[in-house]
Amino acid sequence: MLDGSEYGFSVDWWALGILIYEMIVGFPPFYTGNRRNDQMFKNIKQKEVYLDVSKHGIEMTDDCKDFIKVLLKKDPKNRLGSMKGFNEVLDHRWISDNIDHDKVKNKRIEAPYLPDLDETDILNTDNFDSALTAEEVANTLMPVADKSKVNKFSSAFKTF
Repeated sequence: MLDGSEYGFSVDWWALGILIYEMIVGFPPFYTGNRRNDQMFKNIKQKEVYLDVSKHGIEMTDDCKDFIKVLLKKDPKNRLGSMKGFNEVLDHRWISDNIDHDKVKNKRIEAPYLPDLDETDILNTDNFDSALTAEEVANTLMPVADKSKVNKFSSAFKTF
């Protein structure tokens, strides 16, 4: 994606690897700590994912590391899920040893946490961090003058 070339489902498997890494570690795998993204994009293109996260006090099993590593292969043709699809991902040891395939396919996995919801108050924000709910609401409407900048790309999303 970064070089503008065509892509298919393999980008979704890449995104899954990024998401799992970030959920476990707490920041993206190629994160540089810099607001400018050019170094991060360079790292994505050129560096392997950094999986020695124990210095951050985070433990990852070897199977988990392998799962992330094969989802983040640079060559999309060799990325997990790109050759045999969803079943290839489900068959990886980190998934198959920890998740019941039939329960996943039949949507029978119970959530480990269900928040208390007040169905009488749809605006209740008790389950959100107060740092978020205390923020001032900002007007994010796009100025009409800027709309033409977006419209020139709208044809790219017609089939999306």
